[in-house]
Amino acid sequence: MSAPASVAVGYVSGTETADQRKALADYAAAEGIALAEVITDRADTITITQIVEATALHEAKLLLLPDDAALCLARRGIQHSLAKMGATCVVVPTGSDTEGRADA
Repeated sequence: MSAPASVAVGYVSGTETADQRKALADYAAAEGIALAEVITDRADTITITQIVEATALHEAKLLLLPDDAALCLARRGIQHSLAKMGATCVVVPTGSDTEGRADA
């Protein structure tokens, strides 16, 4: 019997999020991750606290963050906040063939 899938929350930002959503969905499928929710931040108003709270709400251990999303620049602060609950942030490429990476 296989282990249960890891649970993740995704985050996308901007007015055109289709490529970001596809990148997150493709990454989750390839890694066997259950994507519980994708948070859409159309106006760059969602805070790190809100992202961390959503991750905790779903008991997710991963936050998937597209490399071109608004909050990607704050990933170290996000990672620090997620680490307190045993979760991590994975930056997912949206326009290249490189692998996703966990930022520690």
